[in-house]
Amino acid sequence: MHAVLVMMMRLLWCELWRLLLRYRFAVAVLLAGVVGAVVMVGMNPVAGSRGSLYEIHVFGALSESFLGVYAFLVPLMAGVAAAGSLAEDRARDYPQWILIRGVGAGRFLGVKAVAMFLTTVTAFLMSQLIVFCTATVVFPWGTTAPPVGAEHLLGNHLAPELFVAAPAMHDLMLVAMLSVAAGVLSLTGLVVGALIANEYLAAAVPFLLVVGSALVLEGPARRLSPYTYLELDTSPGPGSTGAVLLYWGVLAVLTVAVATGLFVRREAQ
Repeated sequence: MHAVLVMMMRLLWCELWRLLLRYRFAVAVLLAGVVGAVVMVGMNPVAGSRGSLYEIHVFGALSESFLGVYAFLVPLMAGVAAAGSLAEDRARDYPQWILIRGVGAGRFLGVKAVAMFLTTVTAFLMSQLIVFCTATVVFPWGTTAPPVGAEHLLGNHLAPELFVAAPAMHDLMLVAMLSVAAGVLSLTGLVVGALIANEYLAAAVPFLLVVGSALVLEGPARRLSPYTYLELDTSPGPGSTGAVLLYWGVLAVLTVAVATGLFVRREAQ
């Protein structure tokens, strides 16, 4: 058991470095960072201004940004960062090289999923460093201080009460939830990668899934759409914290389970 655990940890370490050193990782970081920074600044053309309500500062600036853009930016970044990596590996016969060394197909895909998730989360967190550094240049240093009792004016915030009490914590909550969403969406590429060795199609899956479900699903069925849980500028409802985390957790488990079944079956042929 100990030997298997050591082997799995070594494989995970190797997979992480392979994904982190790809040029696509840097592209994903810059894509999300630059677009996020531009949108944040563009939505606040007068630095530190929110009309006559209150002054925007560094901590709280992300929450005041147009978060709707992340509903499209996150799946796009997830696709670039890692979603196509299994398909790319299969095109190079890398899984077979690993499997003949005694690693089971299920274990390999499990390690691959963890590595893809961690890589994408890391890419998003690094992109938010770019956004934060931009905020320190554009906005006054300090904490945004919306007036107490202004919750009814903050309908475009995920948790208005938290934003009023602690804008910095609201920013961190948004970053954490978007990071989890990005990591889970990257796993959707595993399903395509388990079937075909087309990395570009696999990389497009997260974006196509989000946009397609937003266009097709209507009414109560919209609660099944990833797009609904990327709209973090809505409150309350499906945008609530518990519902968002539960949705991404269930989607991750189902995606990895389906991909593992397909991969194991295909490798057994």
